[in-house]
Amino acid sequence: LIQRERHLADITDSSPDYPREERAFLQAKDSLERYTRTLEQKAPAYYQYKYADAVPSLQDLQQLLAAGDRYFVHYFVSDSVIYMLGITSSGTQMIRKPYRNLGREINSFLRFCADRQAENVDFPAFGSLAHHLYSVLLAPLGWKGGRVFVSPDNFFIPFEALATDSSG
Repeated sequence: LIQRERHLADITDSSPDYPREERAFLQAKDSLERYTRTLEQKAPAYYQYKYADAVPSLQDLQQLLAAGDRYFVHYFVSDSVIYMLGITSSGTQMIRKPYRNLGREINSFLRFCADRQAENVDFPAFGSLAHHLYSVLLAPLGWKGGRVFVSPDNFFIPFEALATDSSG
């Protein structure tokens, strides 16, 4: 489906091939929808896991979080600001943090995480960056210990590799 969609986007509406490619795209889309409906019937547990889009209410989420020190955070990231929606069993908070270099810093952090040798060779830089990202992404929420459920916005980093102190 994605391949058909990309191919369709690469040709102009006036191209003689456009109607044929559009038809092929629509057929692929229809085929995927039929397959998804079949999954719903034949493998309901998998369907629920993979395709269900039911969003729990705030109260339901807070009840889930009440079973221990649990927190939920969702990030909304633009090129100049980070919004953090933090939810605990007893409340919510929305934090707006102006920030410009998150993408560059995340890329540097991911390079460290992907290259164990570089991480070991320059561990002070890795530890400093891991602590800096913790200070930007988690510390403003003020949570102490516990389990954090993270819902990222167009970026994903291994949050478990962040550090609460600059020594890493």
